[in-house]
Amino acid sequence: MSKAKIFYFTLQDEQTKEEKLDWFERTRFEQIPFDHITPDQKANWINLTDNDFDSFLPLIDKEVKAGKSQGAVFQLFSRGLETGRDEWVYDFSEVNLTDKVNYLIESYQTRLISSKRQEFDIKWDRELEKYLSRNIQKKFEEDKIRNGLYRPFSKQFIYFDSHFNRFPGQVPILFERQDLEITNICFTDSGSQKPFMVIVSDQIPDLHVVGAACSAQCLPLYRYDENGSRIDNITDWALEQFRRRYLPSPPQPSSPTGEEGAGHDLPSPAGEGQGERVNASGEEQQREKADQLVYVAGARRNIPEQLLLRAKELRQKQTPAEKILWECLRANRLHDAKFRRQHNIGQYIADFYCHAARLVIELDGEVHKIQKDRDGDRDAWMQAHGLTVLRFKNTDLSQNLEQVLQTIADHLPSPPQPSSPAGEEGAGHDLPSPAGEGQGERGNSPAGEGQGERGNSPAGEGQGERGNSPAGEGQGERAITKEAIFHYTYAVLHHPAYRVKYELNLKREFPRLPFYADFQQWATWGKALMDLHLNYETVEPYGLRQVDVGRVRANGDSPLQGSLIPTDTPDPAKPIKRTTPKAKLKADKIEGKIILDTETTLEGVPAIAWDYKLGNRSALEWILDQYKEKTPKDPTIAKLFNTYKFADYKEHVIDLLQRVCTVSVRTMEIIQQMPDTVEHQSSN
Repeated sequence: MSKAKIFYFTLQDEQTKEEKLDWFERTRFEQIPFDHITPDQKANWINLTDNDFDSFLPLIDKEVKAGKSQGAVFQLFSRGLETGRDEWVYDFSEVNLTDKVNYLIESYQTRLISSKRQEFDIKWDRELEKYLSRNIQKKFEEDKIRNGLYRPFSKQFIYFDSHFNRFPGQVPILFERQDLEITNICFTDSGSQKPFMVIVSDQIPDLHVVGAACSAQCLPLYRYDENGSRIDNITDWALEQFRRRYLPSPPQPSSPTGEEGAGHDLPSPAGEGQGERVNASGEEQQREKADQLVYVAGARRNIPEQLLLRAKELRQKQTPAEKILWECLRANRLHDAKFRRQHNIGQYIADFYCHAARLVIELDGEVHKIQKDRDGDRDAWMQAHGLTVLRFKNTDLSQNLEQVLQTIADHLPSPPQPSSPAGEEGAGHDLPSPAGEGQGERGNSPAGEGQGERGNSPAGEGQGERGNSPAGEGQGERAITKEAIFHYTYAVLHHPAYRVKYELNLKREFPRLPFYADFQQWATWGKALMDLHLNYETVEPYGLRQVDVGRVRANGDSPLQGSLIPTDTPDPAKPIKRTTPKAKLKADKIEGKIILDTETTLEGVPAIAWDYKLGNRSALEWILDQYKEKTPKDPTIAKLFNTYKFADYKEHVIDLLQRVCTVSVRTMEIIQQMPDTVEHQSSN
């Protein structure tokens, strides 16, 4: 039997229905200009792709998930939580959610015991009917109320129960315990007709966190066994692929004859005369370390332009603790030592740095209590480069400043003698002076580092790059870690050129990862984006102008300000009624406004903020959509539990919009630094 042939023809999408029908009516079948098409290996007939997508690393694979293979970046993946009854198990109000779930359970138990249905019934489905037939008893459990990410930048309380969540997938395995850290990259699943999007979450992600009518696939960084022991979800196979691609080949054994390439900075056996390293005196070795440090923290360090600009901003927005310490250190005030603030060291920023003493000072806010491992990695990197790191709590500056200054002074060299050339930093230490503030852009430092409690950093709450150092910073295999690959993945999935070039591929199959040339830069971008998106509720508000139109005050309202002008005494017989402004929640992108209700408008939204889109909406528009007043679809919810009023959440929404505006602007600033094309190295 011969193989079938496929012929295809389509009219232009711009034509109307009537125009298309008219064309077919006037055209004979044999006159239709069919194309003979050949399906590709994945059985796609139309909109065929001709690119290198298949040569990239598979992000996820069902064989890997089943434990039959290692050939993917992530082992476990899961769709978001599908409840089948969102209106019953989600709510902005914990109190209202508790009332709904109690009614839900009461109705279930009533039917289980007596087979009777409530007058206002709940939503039944096949799964819930199965639980009835199995005589499964239910009761309300308060600890099952959890936080969930329902839509982008929109959290709600959720009743997390496998019997009332229709298809939980792997989500209960990942989020069963509240005390375990889970961070997921969530992206639009294949088969969606909506634009591809990606968001990170440390809350329980909903199936439609990427939007209604499409589902989300979620990639956790870690998973846990039954004892709560953490397991890497990025495979060893993936780590090996990245290290093989980006790390240099290991050094060869030293040649005893001093041939070219011998040594590779490895120490030679004593007494064998294998070069100057054997005979180097302690003084020469010290000078060599100083020469190396100048490329890390001194004048010869190389600082990316975008990081210079960010550092300048950081110095203009010091935390209160930083201001206190800077007043004590600036202008050589402490032991005549020259300090610099927000100073670039490798890919980090030190809050304060003295080059002559090789001393780094960090001020830690509350956020550092939960990132001790990151700070430890950062300090270890600094120490490996010959630097001393002192850490103080922000509260130390206000409560025990004298002791802080004494501790710093104990780590400084003696003040220079008069014979030293005036104004030279670190005279007699053989260390070049670092490029300083006010000496051009080299005085600036990278973004997101050493920011204490600063909420305006791209990383949110000053987390910046305090975690693992990027690849290539002299840490050997530690330079490329599974966490760095996680950050790299998040950056690549945000890359506009990647999304455009592989748009059709992303609609049909799971994403794949190319090897971009600069792993370090992409991991840095990914971490900055991730910290922004995880900590969106704590970043600095953007400063949108709130404009409130006047409204008539009711009796008992406190006046906004006093007045010397006599006013008429209100007539008690005609009390003034308080009116609630009508909710609008509309965006005016042309004017840069957000109209909240008939009373309040936010102005000054920068145009770039609307450009940060997740699917077919901007981040700001997602918030507006979620907080609109809508009539519930479930008749029982509409009758008994329709209590939501925007006015109850107005102040929260204003604050949320202010912060997400900051997130949007900084997200776009990072994305705009990404290249305009997809330039990569083949993974084959």
